[in-house]
Amino acid sequence: MTFLNPWLLLGLAGVGVPVLIHLLNRYRFRETDWAAMQFLARAARVRSRRIRLEDILLLLLRCLAVLLAVLAVARPAVREAGLPAAPGAPRAGVVIALDGSYSMMHKPGIRSRFDHAVVLARELAGTMRQGDPVTLVVLGSRPRVLLRNVGYDPDRVDGALSDISPLEEPLNLDAGAAALRRLAADMKAVQREVYLLTDGQARDWHRLSDAAKEQFAELGAIARMFLVTVPVESSENAGVTGLELVSGVLHKGSIARFAATVRNFGHEPTDHLRVVCRVNGVPVDEKSVGVLRGGETTTVSLFVPVTQTGNVRIDAHIGNDGLTLDNTRRTVAKIRETVSILCVDGDPSAEPFEGAADFVGAALAAGGAGGADGSFSVKTVPWLALPTERFSEYDVVVLANVAEIAEDQVMFLHDFLRRRGGLILFAGENVQPALWNDRMTVSGTPLLPAELLGVSAGHPFGREGIPLSPAMPDHPVVRPIRSLPSDVFGEIRFRRFMKVRVHPQGRVLLRLAGTDDPILVEKQVGRGRILLFTSSADRRWHTMITNPAYPIMLQQAITYLTSQPERPSIVGTPLTAVLPGQQSGVEVTFEDPSGRVSRVQAVERQGQVVAVLRDPERAGFYDARYSIEQPAVSLAVNPDTAESDVRILPGEKLEETVRDLPFRVVHGGKNLASIVRETRVGREFWRTLMLAALCVLAVESFLARRYSLSARNRQ
Repeated sequence: MTFLNPWLLLGLAGVGVPVLIHLLNRYRFRETDWAAMQFLARAARVRSRRIRLEDILLLLLRCLAVLLAVLAVARPAVREAGLPAAPGAPRAGVVIALDGSYSMMHKPGIRSRFDHAVVLARELAGTMRQGDPVTLVVLGSRPRVLLRNVGYDPDRVDGALSDISPLEEPLNLDAGAAALRRLAADMKAVQREVYLLTDGQARDWHRLSDAAKEQFAELGAIARMFLVTVPVESSENAGVTGLELVSGVLHKGSIARFAATVRNFGHEPTDHLRVVCRVNGVPVDEKSVGVLRGGETTTVSLFVPVTQTGNVRIDAHIGNDGLTLDNTRRTVAKIRETVSILCVDGDPSAEPFEGAADFVGAALAAGGAGGADGSFSVKTVPWLALPTERFSEYDVVVLANVAEIAEDQVMFLHDFLRRRGGLILFAGENVQPALWNDRMTVSGTPLLPAELLGVSAGHPFGREGIPLSPAMPDHPVVRPIRSLPSDVFGEIRFRRFMKVRVHPQGRVLLRLAGTDDPILVEKQVGRGRILLFTSSADRRWHTMITNPAYPIMLQQAITYLTSQPERPSIVGTPLTAVLPGQQSGVEVTFEDPSGRVSRVQAVERQGQVVAVLRDPERAGFYDARYSIEQPAVSLAVNPDTAESDVRILPGEKLEETVRDLPFRVVHGGKNLASIVRETRVGREFWRTLMLAALCVLAVESFLARRYSLSARNRQ
């Protein structure tokens, strides 16, 4: 026995009201002077016993009526384990939860997995009675409640099921389990039932978190739980999982090389995939993937001719398959006319190739990633002239063998980096480590990727130095160097370098072979980056100057600092648009790929004015507009490729996963309605109790009237 409104049992105190009234009436006397009263004393005593019995009977009936009414509004119910309820008696509160993650979009045939889930949801709804409480929820990275604890109406539920569609995001079972527990707890019914309709994707169900298990266990204590898998026709799928700039400079008139990563998530090999690269929707390159076996990943090079400036939308697309959402990967690049570089020489010389700036300029002018075609505009100044330069006029600043930097210049440099500027630092004899470590600190945070310790003893000139070794071979700056022939790369030797201690935020890209001594270290500051080259920019400390690796590395470093596309967002994670030159508080409109518009207020964050769309729900290109005079800011949002693996857990594996949880597993939704009807038991008694209370009140009223008439007749 249980009560659906247990707090109303406090009304049982009302049973004492008739008793209190009865006791008060006993002390009410009426005196009548009558000479013949003594002759009636004996008869009065006899009648008083009868009156007391009648009063007690009426008192008991009134107390019983109050008791029954209070129990009725408290809604007592009983669950009968294992026995079917009488026809028409079951009253169940039902929570129908549909897995809305984008693996449910998989559609190898006529119906998608989500279509099958909707069919099963309608079948569940058909087992309910008019007025039964029902909740309908779609689960993704966060739950979307469509109907919450409403009385069942066939047309309303069918309309809600007709309007829903799968989400473009992964399934978060931790959040979903917590939401289902809350929704079931809010439901008033003899029996609570929760149905989770899912494809049983291996990624989600292979290993449940402790938090999800705890929530499901608590849910099982208050509701019957059914895990219903939908029919799955196939688990084959391929998708584009990455798109990044590999080489080249993104400026007007150049050609850049992008790499698209394609993965076959299924079991069977595929040989029909072709990757098409598009710029602003126009195809510019196409490559065949070839045979790609199940579980394999390959990278395809795509060449992008850049014909315009500004924000350019670039995407790589493969042909449609069972799951189309992950067939496209997107990015947005800002195209410049030229890349403007300020090179500051810490030891200038009037003689050719005696100062570091000459070597930097020659390397950037060499044929390669944009140097020979004039895409790099280099201005060289001595370091004493640095205070007169405005960093905002340049894309990259190169400091070569500079002794120190003034405190006010550090603040300008910090702001330059946060606004997506690039900085390259070369060590040298003039560099004063203590001054650089002290000055290059803002609000207690070091800007440099590593602490400078001092110049190594190294090897004397004329003796062989230490070769180079890549610490991050796949980094965009390192990858082109590693592609050189081994004999060319192996000729590089370093005789001297600056010893450093890498900060936690720094990343070592190149180091000396067989040592932990870094040669190239990176750090991100705001939207910009710093590259620290711990050796010199000239030929004094190494032989890299005379090796093809030097111009390749330097040009690729400039490309990396200036031409990296905007980092795409992922569906369900905040989408940030940077608004240069704007004030906080300006209204910004985000238009998603479907044309839906959202409005947000710009805010200042870490020295920049940004607008943040907190929960983008669709993959594609977004436009952020904040002024009619300025063009829209284009932003890319991609799906989470972890959800692209649409393989499911076999039935026995799924049952093993939830073995310790109070789930009843129904595979493929077979005989779902029959299973529901067989297990749905339980009765409520509030109607019976309320009817009994009314009957008792009727009897009490009849007897009270009868006793009152009898008393008058006797008088």
